[in-house]
Amino acid sequence: MALSTRRLRWVRGSSDPLPPKAAIETRRPQGQLRFGAGTPVFLRWVRGSSDPPPPQAASTRAGRKAGTALKGRLRLEGASIGEMNVTPLSPALGANIDGVDLAGITDTEFETVYRAWLDHGVLRIRGQSLDDTQLERFSARFGPLEKIPVKLPEEKLRKMFDSLYVTPLSNIRKNGKPIGGLGNAEARWHSDMTYEETPPPASVLLSIEVPDEGGDTQFACQQAALAALPRALREQAEKIEIKHDAAHTSIGQLRVGFEEVDSPRESPGAVHRAILRHPETGREGLYLGRREWAYVMGMEVEESEALLDELWSYAALPENVWTQKWTVGDVLIWDNRRVLHRRDAFPDHLRRLMKRCQVLAREG
Repeated sequence: MALSTRRLRWVRGSSDPLPPKAAIETRRPQGQLRFGAGTPVFLRWVRGSSDPPPPQAASTRAGRKAGTALKGRLRLEGASIGEMNVTPLSPALGANIDGVDLAGITDTEFETVYRAWLDHGVLRIRGQSLDDTQLERFSARFGPLEKIPVKLPEEKLRKMFDSLYVTPLSNIRKNGKPIGGLGNAEARWHSDMTYEETPPPASVLLSIEVPDEGGDTQFACQQAALAALPRALREQAEKIEIKHDAAHTSIGQLRVGFEEVDSPRESPGAVHRAILRHPETGREGLYLGRREWAYVMGMEVEESEALLDELWSYAALPENVWTQKWTVGDVLIWDNRRVLHRRDAFPDHLRRLMKRCQVLAREG
């Protein structure tokens, strides 16, 4: 593996004194860490350099002309810094990150995680051991969190849960009652809470117990889905708005407080354009929500159903789907503005326990 030598650049405004001209070793393993459109980089102080190690909080920036915006804070342990690897999981979406402990993640490490999340749509970070408070704290870096969606007094919720912002999803029963939502049934393709006027941009899911069979989660890139549409169908999609049903869950159950309706035209829910321009990246993708009980505004129901079926036939093409096979301690973070997801059913005698934080949109 070829190595190149770069020099550390001190950033004005740093609390540290001007660092020496320390030699910096830059590794470039292909297909790994990406900062924007830039080149993969890891920084390490070189043993044997004529310069002493750089100060702990020295900031670095490199490769702007090449399209790389590397922002990092060197953390020295002896003579080297930790390495965070970001490795794509499929051509369309998804990346694996290792070399980071989410319980003690630094601001600079989170900046890398956030950039990778925008770049890849779904992140997987394995080997994490987080209690509810640590999961809440990490998730809150993405934005304000939704409280557990259980209609009980807050005093009672505090006695039941360690965190009001961490929702258990499970088929496990205690004293005959489920300890979490969604059970063991298949969860159909959907994006979280698009029946709201302002849906949550991010979801964070931690695996506590996983079954030996089933329970995999799949993700489908909707930017790739839009790109796959024939021109005539895309032109139709650009003109329509879709009502996203609020009455049913992703496993098809009627939500508490709602009644069944006879037609999708009558179903409650927010209305969104069928093509979404991502507010942070500017990239466009399909924005379909959930197929069941959806309705294209202004159309006859039969016409709406036919158009939705045609759009959905492109929503999860095999080449645009990545499957997560869970192991204990996996953390997944996905961008609801870019991806759909679904879950396989699994045998009810097998235990599955996940902890979820739903990240709400920031005000303004």
